[in-house]
Amino acid sequence: MKKKMTKTPRNKFTGILGGWDEIIRCGECGFSLHVPIDSKSAERVAYRAIPDLGSLFAKLLNQIEKNFSVGNPSENLAVSNWRLRLAPDLDEDKSPLEKRLEKRFVELSKPTGPLAGWFNQIPAASGYFDPRKNRKNSIDLVYETRTGKEYEFIELKLDPTSGWPFYATFEILSYGFLFLFTRIDPELQKRFEDATEEQRVLKAEKIRLIVLAPESYFSESEQGVRGLEEFQGSIDSALREFVRKTVPNLELGFEFRKFTNPVTPKEEIERFQGFEPAPFGARLDGHI
Repeated sequence: MKKKMTKTPRNKFTGILGGWDEIIRCGECGFSLHVPIDSKSAERVAYRAIPDLGSLFAKLLNQIEKNFSVGNPSENLAVSNWRLRLAPDLDEDKSPLEKRLEKRFVELSKPTGPLAGWFNQIPAASGYFDPRKNRKNSIDLVYETRTGKEYEFIELKLDPTSGWPFYATFEILSYGFLFLFTRIDPELQKRFEDATEEQRVLKAEKIRLIVLAPESYFSESEQGVRGLEEFQGSIDSALREFVRKTVPNLELGFEFRKFTNPVTPKEEIERFQGFEPAPFGARLDGHI
C-alpha cells in the first residue's frame, strides 16, 4: 500500500518574514495548524489553540533578526521605507473593491481633501532581506492621530477572499514587528538616523495595529464576533506586554474594527467620504 504524501502548506510570508508561517503553525508555541494560515480551515480551528503568545512573539521577532543577519539588505532601504505618502498605484493582488476604495482614499486625502492625516501603501520591508524582496510589503492605510506621536496601522479587508480574520491578524502584526525591529536593531538605527519628515512615524510613541473591515466580514467568520473579541483581547494584552519589555518608549496594541459604510457596488465607493463611525470604525464590542 502506497504511503499517502502529505503536502507542505504554502507559505504566505517570505523574504525578511520567511519562516513566519512555520512558527505560527507550530505546536510548541503557535496554533498547531497543518493547513495554510490564510485558509478557511485555519480560520475554523486556530482559535481552539491556547498558544504561548509571549513566546510566539519572541520567536517571530527573532526570525526577522535572523533573516536580516543572513540577507543582503539594500543600500537604499532607509530611503524607500516608512515614508508617509499617498500612492495611487496599488498592489495588483488586491481585490477590485479594495483597490477602488484605496484610490478613493487617495483622492480624499490630498492636501485639499477632507481626510487629512490619512496615508496609504506605506513601504515597511522593501530591501530588508535583499534589494528584490518584500517590495509589496506595504501597510494598506496609516492614520496619523497625533503628528509624530500616535498612529494607526490598518489592514483593510472588504471580504474574506483577501484573507480571513486570523490571517489578517498576522498580516498587520508583521508590520508592527517590522517596526519594532527597525527601532531596536543597531544597524537599522544607524541607517535611519537621518530620517526625513516624511518618515516621522519612526519616532512614534503609540501605535495601534488594526484589522478594519465591514461588519459582514467579521460575521462570516465561523468563530463569531464573540470569539473574535476574545481572540483580539488575548493578542492585544500579550502584544502590549511583549513590547513593554522589548522596546523603550513605545506602546503597541491590536484591535479588530468594523465600519458601517456600504462599499458595494462601485457607486457607493464613489460616494465614500470616510469610515463610519469616524475616523476608523468602531471596535467589535461597539466602543469607538
